Amino acid sequence: MFLIVNTETKVDKNLLKKYIKGECNSVEARQVFLWINSEQFDSNLLRLIEQDLDQEINTQEPAITNESLQKKITAIYDKAREETIFLDPSKSLYGNTFLKIAASLLLIISIGILLYDSSQNTPPTSAITSKSITKENDRGRKSTIFLPDGSVIQLNSESSIRYDEINFEQDRTVFLAGEGFFEVAEDSIHPFSVISDQVAVTALGTSFNVDSYREKDNIQVALVTGKVLVKNLTDSLQNQEYFLNPGQSVSYHKENKNFSEIIPFEAVKITGWKDGILYFDRADLSTVLNKLERWFAVDFELLNESHHTWRYTSQFKNQNLKNIMESLSFTQNFNYEINGKKVYIEFK
Repeated sequence: MFLIVNTETKVDKNLLKKYIKGECNSVEARQVFLWINSEQFDSNLLRLIEQDLDQEINTQEPAITNESLQKKITAIYDKAREETIFLDPSKSLYGNTFLKIAASLLLIISIGILLYDSSQNTPPTSAITSKSITKENDRGRKSTIFLPDGSVIQLNSESSIRYDEINFEQDRTVFLAGEGFFEVAEDSIHPFSVISDQVAVTALGTSFNVDSYREKDNIQVALVTGKVLVKNLTDSLQNQEYFLNPGQSVSYHKENKNFSEIIPFEAVKITGWKDGILYFDRADLSTVLNKLERWFAVDFELLNESHHTWRYTSQFKNQNLKNIMESLSFTQNFNYEINGKKVYIEFK
């Protein structure tokens, strides 16, 4: 997965001050995110802002409270958030130095983590209204996550989820990037929702798989047990929603903002990954290599081009990379070399 940053992105002092105060719109906030991750990032701007904010702290109007500023900034995080950037806006920022501390967040955001170690008095428990939790897997790693309501998520490699730990049992919402298999604890009063890109999946007590890797054209939802509602979250006139029954799947086309027809699916093809099954179904070269890279945390380098179009179908259960490459090289006619985390392929 690659994050492409516009190297022409420019941010001036006034925009940064506006961002820190929680006054940016979603476009401006996104511009700040891109600038932080670009070559134009200049930490000297932060020092200039800090000097300016010293004066504002001393003349701050009583109506502009720390709590109200925090709520504004949290709202901007929610509007401008990208799939690959997970912030924790719930970390409390208290004390008279609130604005100066907020300036330092810009440096920390550049690595996608928001931390604050307050040297002020600890705020009362009643002031903490949310606590954002993020779980993510690198390439080559899978994990099982137990949620506060008793639901269980099996998270695939190069995937992440985010949820509000404090309010989760009342608002059972999970934000997903990548792929996860959800076993939802039954609760007829509080529906369970998975939001991934442009699609929301809602259930009461059920198990289902959501595949929404960024590089794919589609978001696929497959229901194993129970019943779910799959809905398009865009403002498109083609806004649609579908109820799925067990054994049914539906795909959402990101570009067309439209759903495919509901179709049956084979469990091993969709959910086999959680049981150690690597499945390929008429896969082209790019699909095969991308899946192997994610599964084994390696990078492939092609020394020349393949002489034919791939339509590769096979499955491997709990096999190591060498065994899979031996099988692939025989059927697809190539030589390979595994050198640490790098795999070289030369077609014959």
